[in-house]
Amino acid sequence: MPRYTARLIAESLVRLGQRAYYEKFETTSNIFEFSDGKVVFFDQLITPKLLHLPNGLIVQAEVESPDISQAVEQIQSVAGNLLGVFSIAAQASIGTPRPLWVYDSTPAADPRELMLFNYDPILTLKTRGNSEGRVEEVWNAITKGWMQDPNVEKDDKARLAWALTSYRRALADNDDLLTEFLIHWTAAETIDKIYRQRVLKGGWHGKKAETLNGIEDAFERLGERRRFSRCRNLRSDIAHGLRPLDEVIREARENIELVRRVATLMTMAVLGVSQDTQDQILQQQAFKGRYPPHLRMRFSGSFTPGDVGELGEHPQLEPAMVELEEEASGESISLTPKWNYKFTSEGKLEFYGVEAWGEGAAQMKIEVGQPTVIKGSGTVEAEPTA
Repeated sequence: MPRYTARLIAESLVRLGQRAYYEKFETTSNIFEFSDGKVVFFDQLITPKLLHLPNGLIVQAEVESPDISQAVEQIQSVAGNLLGVFSIAAQASIGTPRPLWVYDSTPAADPRELMLFNYDPILTLKTRGNSEGRVEEVWNAITKGWMQDPNVEKDDKARLAWALTSYRRALADNDDLLTEFLIHWTAAETIDKIYRQRVLKGGWHGKKAETLNGIEDAFERLGERRRFSRCRNLRSDIAHGLRPLDEVIREARENIELVRRVATLMTMAVLGVSQDTQDQILQQQAFKGRYPPHLRMRFSGSFTPGDVGELGEHPQLEPAMVELEEEASGESISLTPKWNYKFTSEGKLEFYGVEAWGEGAAQMKIEVGQPTVIKGSGTVEAEPTA
C-alpha cells in the first residue's frame, strides 16, 4: 500500500521541552509509532532576540493509505488524538492541527504526488452584511423594553444575556459539533421558563405549559415539531454517552442548524422582536467561519522524500501572491489573487489540479489556469467571491 508523509502545525500552550527556551535552534521531538505509521512532534521555535522560544507544535506523520486524500484524514485524526493526550497531560490548550503538505513517500515511487495546503489570508475575506434596521430593533428591544421592564426578574435578565452570549460563542469559539449542539440546547432550556411566561402566557395547546413546552413550541413555529423529541433525546445521548458516538455525530450534524434556529427564535420572541425581523434573521444559514478556507494544490513529479523524524529534508514548495485584481459590483467584490509556487528542492513538479475547501455558508469561486511549476515558474488563479 502507498505510504504518505505529511506536516501539520498547531497553536499550543504546551511545549515539548522542559525549559521555556532553547539556546540552539534545535528542537526536542517526541516519536509515537503505531501499526501502519509514525507521528513525530517538534516544538516550533521563534527567535525574538538571542534565545529560541517554543511557539506552537509541528507534527510530522507517515501512514499507509490507499490515496493522498485518505492519508490526510488519517493523519489529522491520529494527530488530533495524540494532541488530546498532550493537552490532558499538561492541562493546557492545543489548537486543531492544520496540514501544510502531504506527499507520496513510498520507496521507489516515481512520479510522486504532492498536495500543498494554501491558507492565504485572501481566502478568509468572506464576510456577511448585516441590516442596520434589524440590529437596531433587537437592541431597542433589549435596552428600551426588556431591561427597563419592572416585571422582568433579575435572574431572567441574566438568563437572556447568557443566551445571547452563548449563541455568539457557540459559533465563534469552538470547532466541536457535539459541544455546539449542547450549548444551543442548554441556552434554549435556560430561557424556556421565560418563553413559557412571556410568549405562551403560561398555556400551550389548551393546557398549562410545562417544562420544555417553550422549546417544543419553537420547533412547531419552525414547522419542525416532529423533530423535537429526536433532538431532546439527542441532547441526553450526547451528555450521558447513551449511544454509539458515530450515530450521535451524524444526528447532530443533521440537526445543528435547526437547534441554532430554535435558540434564535426563542431569544427574539422573548424580546418581542417583530415577526418580520425574526423571519429575516431566521432565513439566514449560520456562518461560523471556524473552518479555515484553503486551496489544496495538487502536483506530481520526481523528488526525494525526507525522513519523517527530521524537519529539514522534505520537498520545499513555497507559495507567494504576485498579483491581486479587484472588481466591485453592487454590494459584492470579486478578488482574483494570483500565486506563484516556487519549488526549491531537487527534482521537478508539475501542477495538475486544485480543490477549494471552505465552509458551506460562504461561497468561494475558483478559476484555475494551466500552470507548470518547475523551479519556481507557474501561476494559479483563484477567485473567492464575497
